[in-house]
Amino acid sequence: RQNFKPHLAGKAGYNTPFATIEDAIAEGPQLIGSPQQVIDKLLGFHASYRHDLQSISVDGFGLERGEQIELLQRFAEEVLPVVRREAPTTLWEEGG
Repeated sequence: RQNFKPHLAGKAGYNTPFATIEDAIAEGPQLIGSPQQVIDKLLGFHASYRHDLQSISVDGFGLERGEQIELLQRFAEEVLPVVRREAPTTLWEEGG
């Protein structure tokens, strides 16, 4: 959260409609928080939009490469299994 604060809380050159980092996390597309908070946000997106594909990236603001890799590993291990179970898709199945 602290790494992203200057970026998301109105850093010069970053056009944001959010007054605080908390607003940006709560109301914006940013996936910042505990694994459960990220799961809840992704499932909320799915409930609203019923989409089958979600693009995810890591903004490395203030994060070393190793920290970015660690975040992606945690996402893959702790978040993805729950999201896949709760919001299944047939997008990657072979057509028959």
